[in-house]
Amino acid sequence: MSRIPILFYHKINYSNPKSTEQCLYVTPENFEKQMKLLKKWNYMPVSLDEVVAGTKREKKFQQKPIVITFDDGYLDNYTYAFPIMKNLGFTGTVFLTTDAIGKTMAFDESKEKISEKFMSWEEVKKMLAFGFSFESHACSHKRMTKLTDEMAWSEMTKSKQIIEENLSQPVKYFCYPYGDYNENTKNFLAQAGYKGACTTKRGMNHTPETLFELRRIPVKKKTNILKFVFSITLKYMNK
Repeated sequence: MSRIPILFYHKINYSNPKSTEQCLYVTPENFEKQMKLLKKWNYMPVSLDEVVAGTKREKKFQQKPIVITFDDGYLDNYTYAFPIMKNLGFTGTVFLTTDAIGKTMAFDESKEKISEKFMSWEEVKKMLAFGFSFESHACSHKRMTKLTDEMAWSEMTKSKQIIEENLSQPVKYFCYPYGDYNENTKNFLAQAGYKGACTTKRGMNHTPETLFELRRIPVKKKTNILKFVFSITLKYMNK
């Protein structure tokens, strides 16, 4: 597999002082600096489909490819991240937790207990029209390995169906809630028709066998511009 970096973000917003998961916030100013740096250095955001095509040598990239992903589907991805990326001609991939769409809530198993606002279908469709991709982050954001086989299968297939019905676009990729998965989870995803899945494991991706264990590079609150540069250029190149 080509060494294409896959970045992942959660909240592009100003941190809530009551939050117990401060690391998940990236301010709009820092996010804009990061995106402008990618633009300056001739990086071009691509889709996960293009990454897979690149691994099979079906696609050659004119610029340096990078994937920009967002987990959960927070409203601030639309209000803050989308305008910044749109101005630069960038697109990304958002992994939607379907039970949260259009709601204000907190995930049951998360360390974060404050409620957050999530994008509505209307907002999702505006980003889709610009070229963003929307994939599955399950229905309820529960840990897949803690569920029965029947429940895990339902989370994978129902979320896929809901997104496809609302967007009239195929859903091909999954993102493991909390990065939690095992061999059984990967097998179920393949049976459900997914082409691959993203983890929270750090690093680049090298071989086609890792399509259901795609590594990513986290970008968090304390990721300053030097650390950001280091992460996409050097740190993970030999892993």
